[in-house]
Amino acid sequence: MKMKSKIIFKNQKSQGTIQSPIRLLIVIIFSILVSDMLVWIFIKFLPPLTVWGELLVDSILILIILSPILYSFAFRPLTANIGERKRAEDALLLEKDNFRHSLDDSPLGVRIATIEGNTLYANNTLLNFYGYDSLGELQKTPLKNRYTPESYVQAQKRKRQREHGDLSATGYEISIVRKDGEIRHLQVFRKEVLWDGVRQFQVICNDITGRKQAEEEIIKSKKLVEDLHKHLTEIRENERALISREIHDQIGQSLTALKLDLNWMYKYVGTNPEAVMKLDNMIELISNTIKDVQRISSDLRPGILDDLGLAAAIEWYSGEFEERTGIKCRLRLDDSIFGDSQKNLVFFRVLQEALTNVIRHANASIVNIKLHQSKQGSTLTIKDNGIGMHLEKVESGNPLGLIGTRERIRQVGGTLYISSGIGQGTKLTIFIPSK
Repeated sequence: MKMKSKIIFKNQKSQGTIQSPIRLLIVIIFSILVSDMLVWIFIKFLPPLTVWGELLVDSILILIILSPILYSFAFRPLTANIGERKRAEDALLLEKDNFRHSLDDSPLGVRIATIEGNTLYANNTLLNFYGYDSLGELQKTPLKNRYTPESYVQAQKRKRQREHGDLSATGYEISIVRKDGEIRHLQVFRKEVLWDGVRQFQVICNDITGRKQAEEEIIKSKKLVEDLHKHLTEIRENERALISREIHDQIGQSLTALKLDLNWMYKYVGTNPEAVMKLDNMIELISNTIKDVQRISSDLRPGILDDLGLAAAIEWYSGEFEERTGIKCRLRLDDSIFGDSQKNLVFFRVLQEALTNVIRHANASIVNIKLHQSKQGSTLTIKDNGIGMHLEKVESGNPLGLIGTRERIRQVGGTLYISSGIGQGTKLTIFIPSK
């Protein structure tokens, strides 16, 4: 708007400069004609003049002829300045009027406020945000009634900051209470402006209630999914513990009794070599089956974890892993007591998943396992010397095993760190805080 006004003034000034000599010439010619007519009238109708009379008439005629030039040089600049000033004032008023109209028609809520927070101006959008029909109605409503309690406390804090010269709070969110009691959420941007020649604050508000509601729904949904995952994990662990006990107590004991019965039959088949060989094979098969039952039962829920603790369970499982796969396990385990059974189970399940991945993917020959406890919490580190991997590909692939592991750790407030590279092996660090 300012640029437009300046261009108008420049064009008008240039046009006046071009046309003023022509106008001056026309006026001078007209003055000369008027002077000639006056001379003719004096000669025709007036009696002869004295010398002083002729001088007076000549002076008047000269003034008439030179009056356009005198006007041009003496009075015209003054009138031109007055006209230009008038046009500038009109343009400024138009610009101000247009600015007010742009605020009134803005889709964003706009208000002009003093440093104390008093509202001097509010556009229709802002009034609609609050549910009021006029600025006066908004001004009469106490600030405390227009905010939620939390937002009111923050508003008072920002007010004290402004009073002490701290104007750093230029963008923030507030929660307002409409006239009908509905709560809305606004995103606010604040800056200093000149309003009627005085420095005030322009506050621009954007209604983000829909976005906030969507975020709250997402948070609620995420919480429900997390609670569901936690519940399913607890159910799965309880089922595994139950199945483990049933296998160990029922099937294990039945196989042991069957093995004892077969050993008892030796004295009755001792004279038949074929029967003895068959009996030996049956006893060996039952012995191997008992071992398998014990391994399956321990994989489901190792009793040593509940009976002797986490360090003993890691040592036992690592030994079983090394014997089964030939991959060397180097252990550094604290003698501290890890008394939280839920956290112990998380550590053990992560160890199981990690060693399973070593077999499937790592092509490693050595696995280093370290368990450490501090005042801050417990840390389990698992590092192999395998082929490594690209973490970006693993993350983008969205593997279910990794997602389940992270969620299991997160449920006890822990974190999982993974570092790896091609040819550098893979390192997993699990940290679970004490509280």
